[in-house]
Formats: sequence, structure tokens, C-alpha cells
Amino acid sequence: MKSYIDKGVQEGAKLVFGGKAIPRPGFYLEPTVFADVKDDMTIAREEIFGPVQSIIRFSDLKDALARANNTEFGLAAGVFTKDIGKALTLASELEAGIVWVNTYGILTPQTVSSLSHSFSFGPDLLSHLSPPPHTLQCSLLADTSRAVLVARMARPC
Repeated sequence: MKSYIDKGVQEGAKLVFGGKAIPRPGFYLEPTVFADVKDDMTIAREEIFGPVQSIIRFSDLKDALARANNTEFGLAAGVFTKDIGKALTLASELEAGIVWVNTYGILTPQTVSSLSHSFSFGPDLLSHLSPPPHTLQCSLLADTSRAVLVARMARPC
């Protein structure tokens, strides 16, 4: 993970916070935030499984959607906004197996994920879900003031 942080700095992203190892036994890293990240940078193109956040500016929803869908990955997406209309518009057009709105990472037995781009949640988790993942449904989970809405989207993923 440290190599991704080093690569981000080398490629011109601005390290805003963190990026250092925490001095204790094991492999711990400070939460890390990058700004001024460009779409072609490694930290924007590859998934970093750790406490690293890249801030990428966009001009409008169409730009954000096009850039979010321009990836080989499609496991999950998150939308954070006060405007539920914008959230639902983005959620219906994001090419991801699951879309979270104003929350992230919630999985319930009702959650359905499909193969979108290169990844899904995998057969071990999906084998316990109903309906079966081969139905190619998507899930939208929205935090609406502490109540979580789980909705299956009718469109194929």
C-alpha cells in the first residue's frame, strides 16, 4: 500500500493528509488523503485496499458518471449527496453491482450483486443471497436519516 502512496506523489497528486506508517508492531498506515488526482494516475485507476482516499473533481453529473463508469472494476459505488433525485439518477446509471447512497459498505441478506466489469462479491457470499446472482439484478442501499432502504433495481447491471 505504501507503494501506491509513493506512486501518487510521484505522479503529481497532492498528499493532503497521512501517508506514513504508524510506528507499532504490524503493518499499519495512517489514513491518507490525496487531492488534485487525475484520471490517468495509478491511484485513480487501481483499487487500493486500505485507508487511502483520492479526491477527484468533476464538472457536472454527466462528467462524474462518465468518469466513474470508465473503469475495469465494477464491484460497488457510493453516492453522497443531499439531493435524492441526483442520487437516484446516478445510482440508476452507475455500472456497479451495488450502489450505496449516503452510506457505504452495508451488506444485508437482501443485497444482490452481479458481475459488473471485472469483479463481484464472489461466489461464497453470493451463494447465500436470494434471488441467485445470475439474475443480474443490482442493489441500491440508501441511508435516509438512519433508516436504510434496500431496493432491487429493475435494470440489468
